[in-house]
Amino acid sequence: MPNLPLKAALTAALTALATASEGATQFALYSNLSRDTLVRPNGVNPDFMSVDMAWLHVDTLYAAMPVFEAACSAPGQARCWRASAGAAPFIGVSSGGKITVQPGSNKAAIVRWKNVLGGKVRMLAYFSDVDSACGNGVDWYVDNGPFNVASGHLQNTGPGAGTAFSKTFNNLIPTEPIYLIITPGGNQDSACDATEVDVMFTEQF
Repeated sequence: MPNLPLKAALTAALTALATASEGATQFALYSNLSRDTLVRPNGVNPDFMSVDMAWLHVDTLYAAMPVFEAACSAPGQARCWRASAGAAPFIGVSSGGKITVQPGSNKAAIVRWKNVLGGKVRMLAYFSDVDSACGNGVDWYVDNGPFNVASGHLQNTGPGAGTAFSKTFNNLIPTEPIYLIITPGGNQDSACDATEVDVMFTEQF
C-alpha cells in the first residue's frame, strides 16, 4: 500500500477492490470507524479501551478508558479518552474525525468496532504513524474477539507512512467485536507512539 493520507488510502483500496471484482462481486460501504465516531456524543465511549500488556488478546479483561477530556490536552485532538488523568494510553478524536491512538509503556490502547451486519464482509484496517520525533515504532494487531487475525510492526517514519490490512470474513456474526490494538515497539518504549487508525467494512454480495 503506498504511503497515502489515511482517507485517500482507504478510499483507493476500496475502489480497487470493487474494480477488480466488477461483474462478479459488488461492494457496498456500510460502516467506517472515523466517520461514525465523529458524530458520536461526548462522554464515556465503551469502545475506546486499554489493557495491561500481560493480558493482550484476552478481550474479557479490556476496560473502557474512564477519563474523558472535552478539550483534549493532546495536540491536534478535539476530545480524548484516557486510562488515567494526564497520561497515556489515550485515544483522541480530531474535529475532522481522525482517530489517534497512543499506548502506554505497559498498557495497550484498543479501539473496538462492532460490525452492524453479518454474513460475508470485507474489512480494511489502516495504521499510520503520527509522530516521528522519537521512539522505535509500534506493534499493531487486528483481533476478531480474542483471536488474532493480523499483526505487524509500524516503523517510526512520520505522518503519511502507513500500512493497510484487508480480510474477507465469510460468516461474520453481527455485533461480533473487531479490535484494533496498538502496543509499544521494543522494550516497552512508548515515546512518540501516536498512531492514526481507521477501519472500514463493506458488504460483499
